[in-house]
Amino acid sequence: MEMYRALLRKAFIGLMAILLLGLWGTVGFAQDESVLKIGLSAPVTSLDPHNYRSGIDSMLCDQLFDTLVSRDLEMDTIPRLAKSWEKLSPTVWRFHLRQDVTFHDGTRFNAEAVKINLERLIDVDKPPRAGFYVAALAAVEVVDEYTVDLITKVPTPPFLYNLGMMVIAMISPAALEEYGDEVTLHPVGTGPFRFIEWVPGTRLVLAKNEAYFLGAPKLDKVVFNPIPEDVARVMALLSGDVDVIQFPPVEYIQTLTDNPKYEVLSEDGMRVVGIWFNVKRYPFTDILVRKALNHAVDKNVIVDELLAGAATKASGVLPPGVWGALSYDPYPYDPQKATEFLRQAGWTDSDGDGIVDKDGEPFKVTLATCMGKYYKDTEIATVVQAQLRQIGVDVRVEVWEWGAYLSHLKAREQQFHIQGWGAAPDVDVPLRANFYSGQPWNVMDYSSPQVDALMDKGLQTMNSEERMGYYHEAQRIIVDDAVWIVLYNEPKLYATQNYVKDLGIHPEDRLLLLNTYMGK
Repeated sequence: MEMYRALLRKAFIGLMAILLLGLWGTVGFAQDESVLKIGLSAPVTSLDPHNYRSGIDSMLCDQLFDTLVSRDLEMDTIPRLAKSWEKLSPTVWRFHLRQDVTFHDGTRFNAEAVKINLERLIDVDKPPRAGFYVAALAAVEVVDEYTVDLITKVPTPPFLYNLGMMVIAMISPAALEEYGDEVTLHPVGTGPFRFIEWVPGTRLVLAKNEAYFLGAPKLDKVVFNPIPEDVARVMALLSGDVDVIQFPPVEYIQTLTDNPKYEVLSEDGMRVVGIWFNVKRYPFTDILVRKALNHAVDKNVIVDELLAGAATKASGVLPPGVWGALSYDPYPYDPQKATEFLRQAGWTDSDGDGIVDKDGEPFKVTLATCMGKYYKDTEIATVVQAQLRQIGVDVRVEVWEWGAYLSHLKAREQQFHIQGWGAAPDVDVPLRANFYSGQPWNVMDYSSPQVDALMDKGLQTMNSEERMGYYHEAQRIIVDDAVWIVLYNEPKLYATQNYVKDLGIHPEDRLLLLNTYMGK
């Protein structure tokens, strides 16, 4: 209760800062401009799509940049910067590019721009974070100004899917040459909106691209503001200071739904949220300990009570919408089994103080979480803290600001933490990103030669049934190794003022603003 009061106080202070200091950045906007203000659950941390750090980054980069191909709401691949393509051989893809596209700085989009961007992504000396999506790419050959061949090392079934990831975007070659790694502060793409201003932690301002090849947006400007505190975010909507909020608090969803002044938009998402163990940090080096904690967390309480049924309980490390996802979770809530696993690992309450110990050391660990990025993340941490206390595990909850949290995880400093992963339509990307040895997103430091080999076989196998078999076997091993406590499948929820029209939500964390307008 005290923690909840503290959150309310912080939310109130945060909202007052917004109102009193004018952090929406609306000063200077013309009265007749159509400006959409969006309250986000976390701040943007990078506007270089190739070096994105989170789903928020990729969602905002999607407003500024375009990819060769994209996906519609049914997750089918559709043209974007490439108007068509064909496979010349099992390892050669030919793309025919649009000839009517320019970057925001006036640079012409063509085959040479594709070559520069993709070669940056596969640069072995300085690999960007998004490089693993196109790791199968061996070479890029310019055929003519608007035709380009992409040559893979081996036949790679998900290659076309991966080219549609938001972060495999085309950046202006002129901007890359001028700014290098600082392009994150000077993002120049071909997208429906162009960059105006970024005040880190406060606001990002974009303006419509009048020359957008799919037609100019109806909005003049979009302002994105991070409001991590749930209560402050919904108060900003109710007070009219924002037009849209991401992740309306679950306890407000029915109220907003019933009020004609607001609209709640929902789309099935492609993200699993869970508790991730750093398997290189004691005591989670022991698989018995990880299995014990898996059995000690009651997911039904989290999903049904804390999240009020807004999400669905996860049944595997990938959400159901991913091709190749396996429903497999052999860890029902069973405190007795959890205690037995701890006993097998040498953890017992030898002194009767309620905390298990081993070799004279009590079982004390730190659970890291951020605030507001995932539904009820800090509250989930508190519930898990109480549930683990029931089996004698003393948990300290550590709450981080989002940008610092990402740095904390990247440094592998955490023991275990709450995190979600937005999946792709094909099984390889989310599995490879999180569980393949040495990948930058594998913040658990998990390594299994058997899992690596199965993923490599799956990546190169053209027969779909055989390919799925490899990935299913890999998922069984991962789950049996108990590297996650899977919690829930996250829906995509937004709440808007009723005058916001045609705002689109895509399962892949895309916010579709091209046709959005203000009906007031």
